[in-house]
Amino acid sequence: MLGQQLALGRTAEIFAWGKGEQYVIKLPREGFTNEMIAYEAKITQQLTPLGLPMPAMIETAQVGERLGIVYERVNGQELGKQLEAKPWTLFNIARRMADLHFAIHQHAAPPELPSLRERMQREITTADLPDHLRADILASFQRLPDSDRVCHVDFHMLNVLSNATGDVVIDWISAAKGHPFADVARTYINILLWPPRKGLMDFVQRLVQYLMSTIYVRRYTQHQPAIDKQWPAWIVCSAASRLAERIAGERETLLRIIDDYEEYLEQG
Repeated sequence: MLGQQLALGRTAEIFAWGKGEQYVIKLPREGFTNEMIAYEAKITQQLTPLGLPMPAMIETAQVGERLGIVYERVNGQELGKQLEAKPWTLFNIARRMADLHFAIHQHAAPPELPSLRERMQREITTADLPDHLRADILASFQRLPDSDRVCHVDFHMLNVLSNATGDVVIDWISAAKGHPFADVARTYINILLWPPRKGLMDFVQRLVQYLMSTIYVRRYTQHQPAIDKQWPAWIVCSAASRLAERIAGERETLLRIIDDYEEYLEQG
């Protein structure tokens, strides 16, 4: 039943599945546990009744010693790959991402969904930062509001698939209940962390990241103007939270983002 590999991520891999390969199965990579997959299945089941733009979960299945989640197969192209193939679609993709993200945030989260605020509090507390800076960031974080909206928390161009019927968002394992602005800040940071593309000169890469992140945030701001007042604090807190994940190659960029807004924290 296990077909060809379709995608390979940092924590999991995706294979075609079932007769006619009409489904896909997500399996943990070596070094990651079945508990991670079981947790994603639980989160997906909690979110399914909301009618979010996500693939339908069919079942869980065992492949050797690995537990997998079987999803409906979405035949679409990742927005990131679409951008690489057609760079002139950048403006359209950035606006579509903002519109789609705002639509997700219109849904109240199920009460059993984890708290994004509590998660960020833990992550900022354990982030590898100077004590005085961590204290300033935590103080700023305490002044930010909480909310009960559905937040994807890993919303980026490779987690949005596009086809003739619309856009579908995948990889909901990090989903949480929280404030939309925290989720938007996370996506902004994801864009700035977008890995360098082969053959793309550094200044072109930075220009693409700048345009994509700026257009995305400006479009979201059209839906929710209040984000402007709290934006610097959300950026710093989200960058510090991301630092706690200790992902190779990200630290320098995240520290630069924090440094860019440190003056705001000092002004309180």
